[in-house]
Amino acid sequence: MLETALRVGEVCGLTWDDVDLEHGFVNITHQLQYNNVGKDACQYQILTPKSKSGVRNVPLSNAARDALMEQMKNQIEMDKKTEIEIDGYKDFVFSNRQNKPFITQTIGRILNRIVDDYNSDIKKFGGTIKPLPHIHPHGRVIIRTS
Repeated sequence: MLETALRVGEVCGLTWDDVDLEHGFVNITHQLQYNNVGKDACQYQILTPKSKSGVRNVPLSNAARDALMEQMKNQIEMDKKTEIEIDGYKDFVFSNRQNKPFITQTIGRILNRIVDDYNSDIKKFGGTIKPLPHIHPHGRVIIRTS
């Protein structure tokens, strides 16, 4: 997300068919949502981007390309291929322990845990390091080190 500026739903919906490592871009044509569909039920849905400009090819930086190559390698080594098909899309790039695609809420919880752990560590060790602010996947955070 940091290297590509993809929206969180676009990252969650990214499939290996969307990734072109040889030419260095990802093709964005959809996003993944996980929505309530009843009193106690949720379901995955693939949605098109909100606007025509949301359909695009996003160039990959070297760091993003390397991260995706590492993700592919890890998925193969750990046999973590997603086993679910959603509205015709399958083989998602990022999956959870149950081999289902990440959802936006999971990304938010991961970011919160990273911030909480970091802030807890700097409290333990003291010093002049400033704590990290709350980070939301849709927001921008500017961290000043001075």
